[in-house]
Formats: sequence, structure tokens, C-alpha cells
Amino acid sequence: IGVIIRFYLRSLFLYCFESEDIPLENNLFANVVGSLLMGILVLFKTRIVKRQKELYIGLTTGCFGSITTFSSWILESTLKFTQYSSVQNYITSLLIDFSLSVTAFQCGRHIGGFIFKMMNYHQSEQSEPSTDVNRLY
Repeated sequence: IGVIIRFYLRSLFLYCFESEDIPLENNLFANVVGSLLMGILVLFKTRIVKRQKELYIGLTTGCFGSITTFSSWILESTLKFTQYSSVQNYITSLLIDFSLSVTAFQCGRHIGGFIFKMMNYHQSEQSEPSTDVNRLY
């Protein structure tokens, strides 16, 4: 499933952003999306592992690991370096791809934190009705 998602994300990226002047890799969008999803899932690790450890491993390593494909990222970066022989483009590409992936992971953690808080809020709201307005903040 992860490889199919990566294939379509890569195709979308190529359709939208392919240019010889831009030193970005074809797998950039897939790496960013996979890192974002991984960041979201990290916050739910304890809940998922309690119920089914194999599901967490399958999602993170299997599905999201297949989406992110950092080995393909390094291969593409190296191939572009040999084609253009430009150290500046190579380093720029590596820095952009890596920093966007790490940033997406951190954003995913924040999104996951928001989802986690909302889930806990709705669960506590269903279990014990309260008129305490301060719980909303």
C-alpha cells in the first residue's frame, strides 16, 4: 500500500513541479507526506501498541516506511549530482529535502497532539457531563 501511495504522490509531484531549474527530488512530496503521517502516528503509539503491537509496526515501518523511501531519495540525489556535476545543487537538494521531512514530522506531531487532545476531550465529555468552561482551554 505504501509503495502505491508513494507512486501516486511522486506522479503528482512530477506533474506539478517538474523543472530542470529546481534542485528538488521527485520523491520529495512522498517523503514529506510520509514524515507527516509518521509524526501523527508517534503520539498514538502507546494506544496502538496496547491493543496490537503488530499494527503499529506495520503502519510505521511497513506503510509509512514505504512512502518515505529515503534510500530512493539518496539515489536520486546522487544521480542528479552525477548529471549536473554541481556540488551546490546536490547540497541544496539534500538540505531542502531533509529539512522539509523533519519539519513535516514535527508538524505531524503537533497535528497528532491536537487530535489526541480532542479525542481525550470528547471521551471525558461523554463519560462525565460537566459545565466547566475552563476545560475547553
